Amino acid sequence: MSRWVAMFPGVSGARVASPEVATALAAAGIDPSIGDAHVETYGASVAGFHALGAEPAALAEHSMGIYAALTVAGVWTFEDGARVTAMAQRFIEEEAGDGALAACVGLPYGKVAELAAAAGAWVANDNSELQQVVGGLPGPLKAFEAAARAAGAYDVVRIPVRGAIHTRLLENAARRLFEFLGTVEMKAPQIPLLNHVDAGWVDCPEVLRQHVAGALERPVKWREVVERLLREGSDTFVDVGPGEVLAKLVKWVKRDARIGSVSANLPAAQRLLSS
Repeated sequence: MSRWVAMFPGVSGARVASPEVATALAAAGIDPSIGDAHVETYGASVAGFHALGAEPAALAEHSMGIYAALTVAGVWTFEDGARVTAMAQRFIEEEAGDGALAACVGLPYGKVAELAAAAGAWVANDNSELQQVVGGLPGPLKAFEAAARAAGAYDVVRIPVRGAIHTRLLENAARRLFEFLGTVEMKAPQIPLLNHVDAGWVDCPEVLRQHVAGALERPVKWREVVERLLREGSDTFVDVGPGEVLAKLVKWVKRDARIGSVSANLPAAQRLLSS
């Protein structure tokens, strides 16, 4: 049997048309007709995990995928997780200002961090050695994009989301989310959870509360998460959310990794876990 990891993505751009997910969200008091991609991804990821019908060795999450991962880990109820997701999105929208994100491909992390700092921007996602996301205000971000292209980046592309999430521009949103989390009951994870904020295992509800809120203003250390899982014996990775973003990002870290995707091919993912 494989030592597998269930991976929970943030918003991937893939849409979900599942009556089961819509019904579950409605039961949580969330109107599924509003088209909130974050809440939709949350519901689809939880449903995708349960569709596998297997117990993982660990959970890993990327960006706002942390909310679904915590639900599966038993930290909070499905209903509370849906409400936290909705509130986080609300705080991001209200505090986003003019911040934006751009994906940079082809430069090593150190160079991207150097160019971002020089431009007055920040690395928001460290996804692999040659793929990062940088966030900032319009002027600094434009300066970074020009500098990255001049330094030989293969591609620099704006990400169509509002707000420079995972940078200090969302500091106030993080503070508001931390206050809101004080109203949510949280328990210790029942499944080992490796969080993206510091690439560490977390089993303390109070620390989790700090990480969940802090994730809005702190970078995603996805590369470190995958590398740690590999070092500690994980051999199979299954993306349980809509789309295949995390499955593809794992390949950026380890090309020959065993990966699966619930949305791409559920039967194949299930066979992967039993091989």
